[in-house]
Amino acid sequence: MKSKKVVSIMIIFFCSIILCSCVKNTDNREKKGNIFRGKGQLHNAKCIYKDGTLYDDEYTYYLYSVSMNTIKEHYVKIDQDNNAYLDCNLASCTHTDESCHAIADAIYFCFNGKLYKYRDNIVLSAETEKMVYHNTIPDMVKEETDSPDIQKLYVIDEEHLLIVGSSLAYAKLLDKDFNVLYTYTDPGQYKLWGKLYDGRFYYVNFVGSLMEVELDTGTSREVDLGLGMTKIMMPDDDGEYIFLSTTHTFYKYSLKTQECNEINEQLNWWEFMVYDGYIYNEVFNNDNSTVKVQIWDYDGNLVFETKEAKHMYIDRAHIANGKLYYIYSNQESDEKGEFVMAIMNLDGTGYTETKVLK
Repeated sequence: MKSKKVVSIMIIFFCSIILCSCVKNTDNREKKGNIFRGKGQLHNAKCIYKDGTLYDDEYTYYLYSVSMNTIKEHYVKIDQDNNAYLDCNLASCTHTDESCHAIADAIYFCFNGKLYKYRDNIVLSAETEKMVYHNTIPDMVKEETDSPDIQKLYVIDEEHLLIVGSSLAYAKLLDKDFNVLYTYTDPGQYKLWGKLYDGRFYYVNFVGSLMEVELDTGTSREVDLGLGMTKIMMPDDDGEYIFLSTTHTFYKYSLKTQECNEINEQLNWWEFMVYDGYIYNEVFNNDNSTVKVQIWDYDGNLVFETKEAKHMYIDRAHIANGKLYYIYSNQESDEKGEFVMAIMNLDGTGYTETKVLK
């Protein structure tokens, strides 16, 4: 009897060791919040048109609807060899309903070192499913919109994000704890973005004026640039500049010196992106097909251009893992509903296209 008891204790002891070993060797990616199962930490892709695309050391997860039969958005997985495919392992899946593993249950984003997601009017922790923010309609715009849903969400930096309400009726600047710092009811209708610099928040309003907000006091004023109505604002993420355009002219405004200078009249005033010290620009011909992609420095000097990137639409492209990505529907294909991924290196070289596999 005693020997059986000893054996039982030994079995429990060894099972405990095995269990501890399993816990210790559990994939560390789970602890970092990388629920997409790639290697390394997740990061937000850079895109001025929409949010939701992420990347890690192994893959880029591009959010896009790649089915002609649903408006649901899918996560397209892109590896380092430029293979693009739906992240769904169901053999007979039609990718049109909630059973599809690639259909996003929400829009994911990284903020302050953690992974979150939003849908409707709430923001949740992606790891705990705990609600961290509940959006409501500001009193001053309740006659303009009856929906509290979040239309867009932009991570400005590690401590601030911008939430844009339904029908672009308002926008809210939030801090890292999801407290509302500032609410405004005149967000711009074009590129919806903002810039924080030296305790001030900058944005372009719906009439095209550059606005400056003192966050300590909540007071705002129009910055007189002498340009008339500006169409687009694009900030330099880590620097002092804001780039603006009027109908046919491109400008660089320094938040440090308050100087506004014309850069180059050859730049397309509409289709551009600012990233890591360079301006990415696309030039169209009369039928709106891309003629060439250009890369300029901040002083308006042309660094690179190519005519090969015929489907790289810069203002809708996503920057991740040192590349630009853009998915488009191939209307020339005989296969209905074919989607193609256009890929280009950040220096403009290596343009290629690959079919999104389903």
